[in-house]
Amino acid sequence: MGKFPESSENSLLLPKTRYLVRMAKTSQAIFNKVWRYFIRDKNPQAIDAVGQCMYRGPESNCAIGCQLPNYLYDEKMEEKSIEEVCEGFPKIKKYFGNNLDFLRALQCAHDNTIIHRFYEEFKEELEEIADEYKLKIPKD
Repeated sequence: MGKFPESSENSLLLPKTRYLVRMAKTSQAIFNKVWRYFIRDKNPQAIDAVGQCMYRGPESNCAIGCQLPNYLYDEKMEEKSIEEVCEGFPKIKKYFGNNLDFLRALQCAHDNTIIHRFYEEFKEELEEIADEYKLKIPKD
């Protein structure tokens, strides 16, 4: 057997594999995925039975949760802010890079949007975030 590749500052060795995953997504790549997941594809807001927002809900994921590969998600993340998640789960921090303020803005926009007007309000929030962070709205 050959030698396993080594992790570098910008990659992470997947558990039980020989594959490295590139880390530190750009704000634009994160934004594109959130826009497509909610605005284009109309996935519902990720909430539990009592209306508490979740990273991974029973029917959907939140703006942060939809970014996370399954191997990085842990149920212990639930009910924690993105700051607490990055502090308690170093691989998550590495995965998202230096985008904490941006991630916080996405999390707040998702979590504070009223359920019965979710798509309209969340779209407006995302447009404001795009303007603030100088991002482009995806065309598809």
